[in-house]
Amino acid sequence: MAGGKRGRPKKNIVKVNSPKAPVVTREEEILGTMQDIMKIVKNLEKRVDDVTATVKPSVPIAGSAPASSPSVSGSPSSLFPIPAEFREVVDTVLNKKFDIQIEYLSDSASFLFSILVPKEYSNASPAHWQSMHEDRRTRTILNALGANGVREWATKVYDNFDPETKSRITFDRSQIGIQYQGAVGIPGSSS
Repeated sequence: MAGGKRGRPKKNIVKVNSPKAPVVTREEEILGTMQDIMKIVKNLEKRVDDVTATVKPSVPIAGSAPASSPSVSGSPSSLFPIPAEFREVVDTVLNKKFDIQIEYLSDSASFLFSILVPKEYSNASPAHWQSMHEDRRTRTILNALGANGVREWATKVYDNFDPETKSRITFDRSQIGIQYQGAVGIPGSSS
């Protein structure tokens, strides 16, 4: 019979032609391979720990923004580069005095879009300014909406102001545009 005694499987034995070599079963061979893999994994874990201990994260964790954020794309408080189309939408709906900030979310196809309202237009209370040091209007916008989502949010922020503040924002938007058009080397300027 090919399998030894009836009903019992034959043990897997690796036979080596050398009389001095020990006989190794299939189970012992697998156990040895698993121990080798575990040593490799432990070595990799140690190397990863060494690397992560020396590298600081380049993206701040939400809610723990540093006191001085890096300046990106003309906005002093941006955590990520801001698409020019988004900046243009905010400049058109509000004006260039409003800073914007974007933070892409890793767990969804959306981003946090913040409009930082200048103190001169803010309708936040003095207590809010004292504790928060800013008037931030933030909304989660789907990536698929892009500039249309930004336009919708900027319009809602604009609609939140009283009529007097809206007129100042609009007036300042036109004055800022005139200043830029009168600059030397700017298309549409008279120089």
